[in-house]
Amino acid sequence: MKQMLEEASSAGFGPASSLERKFVQFEQDGLIGHPVRKENRRGGAGLWHPLQSNLFRFHLRNRREGISPLALANVPIGLWLFGEEGVETEQAQRALFFIGGSFLPVNSEDPIRGTGKPSSWPKDQGDDSKSWGDRSLLARNAKELVDRLSLPTTRPGARDRFARVLRRMTDGIPDTLVPQDQFVGALQGANPSISDLTGAAAYAMLSDRLLALSYLALLCSHGAEVRQFWESIRKAYRLSVQRELSPDYQTRQPRDQALVFPIPSPERFLSNASGILLSWLGLGIRALRGDRRISPSDLRLDPSLAKLFS
Repeated sequence: MKQMLEEASSAGFGPASSLERKFVQFEQDGLIGHPVRKENRRGGAGLWHPLQSNLFRFHLRNRREGISPLALANVPIGLWLFGEEGVETEQAQRALFFIGGSFLPVNSEDPIRGTGKPSSWPKDQGDDSKSWGDRSLLARNAKELVDRLSLPTTRPGARDRFARVLRRMTDGIPDTLVPQDQFVGALQGANPSISDLTGAAAYAMLSDRLLALSYLALLCSHGAEVRQFWESIRKAYRLSVQRELSPDYQTRQPRDQALVFPIPSPERFLSNASGILLSWLGLGIRALRGDRRISPSDLRLDPSLAKLFS
């Protein structure tokens, strides 16, 4: 840690002594990983992967610019999804719980550090608390979806109805309260070009995300089977990305699907990596629970993992 603090200090982020508390907080919340090994001597200090030093300075720079820790926690998740060397599954779990814990009940169990709410719960953040707010990420994601899918000619009433439906889905954690036909109807009211099939796919994606949130403590716990589930989901996601980036797929993709499920830029991907991961984790849970629209083999999941979610 000492070297990483000194490098950050040399880069102009303040004295190393004052950076240590920030480093520890980043590490607890998954923005920074744990040491990968120790110095080869008795009582040797921990040694981090070089990527973590770059992440530390990246987070410090963005915190200076007012980017919240919640938003920054998407970065290690995105790097993990794409298999970046130096970001382990356990770090992605901590980052996901840090994000997901911001809109879970206060008495939720933290599987990473034992019982209790996440270490950076809003009222513990001091001056940083202004960047939080109950379910702020879900609300922001919902607003972005409404803005992106609504047409310039959409009537304000139709736009507001779609926003209310999304809010009700958010409030439904861990259960989705909005029926599919109501969601699709509100979506098509905001944009009539959206087909029933694409609307149903959008509903499924959001439902999968909420399902994963209801299992967040389990998904972020340690254990070989949980890790195996995460690794399988990552492989399935990366295969899906390869398929979607092919020219043939992009040529055949209906226009409304491209609008609802756009291929994100790297910046957009890193800002929403937790949402993407939650949707895929939720899809995996549905497959293992026997959902008829997808099977474990479709995601290359070991059927024996179903006992995790029984």
